[in-house]
Amino acid sequence: MRVRWYGLRTELRTNVIAAHLKKMPYRDGSPDGFVVEQLRPNFIDACLIQRLQTTHETIDPFGHQEKFELVEYLRTHFRISPDTSSLELRDPGRTGSRLISRLMEALNHRFSIEETSIDPLAWATRFREIVGVYGSIERVQIGSVAIADSAVGQLLVKGSGDIADAAIKFIAPADYSLEKVQLRFRSTRGSISFQRNASVILSSSFDEQWMDALRDSLREIQSVRVVDHS
Repeated sequence: MRVRWYGLRTELRTNVIAAHLKKMPYRDGSPDGFVVEQLRPNFIDACLIQRLQTTHETIDPFGHQEKFELVEYLRTHFRISPDTSSLELRDPGRTGSRLISRLMEALNHRFSIEETSIDPLAWATRFREIVGVYGSIERVQIGSVAIADSAVGQLLVKGSGDIADAAIKFIAPADYSLEKVQLRFRSTRGSISFQRNASVILSSSFDEQWMDALRDSLREIQSVRVVDHS
């Protein structure tokens, strides 16, 4: 599963947002619509359901052309948190842009989003501290490594131990951009890939109870970054 967070700006409260979404519900046969799943004072969980119908053509063994309709239903789950100024999307894929467009329409353009750039290593470190479960950084991807003049490179470092410090020391003092780090846990807890664009890729064995820790750790490092640059 992939989850991505965006910065959000809106003066609307969750109950008002829910009321707007309920005015554009998914109905039987409609191309798309919203379903409000959970409403709390500080967040709203909902999804956009899209009905996609495509026509396929095939040739039977006798050379006759046949057509058939294929209907697919796509669900894009999201969370809007006005208090923390965040929009969370789960597995947006090809439906992400459609969701944003429909949200803009449903909320009368009374919100805006912005892409977020963070330090994935700081995020992974803080997350590990919050959950209190041992995990090691087993993969680091570093981009925009200054090599010479205008030449830049990309470095992928793998290892069985906590290799983040070794990877950074290897390229120092060159300029670089830390793009991804993968945190692996012991036993069956799986792994999490933390990415610079404020997204994570979760293994199938990810503990859903850790979602709050992902949100809290992201918010904390964003707050620290704002303070450091002020």
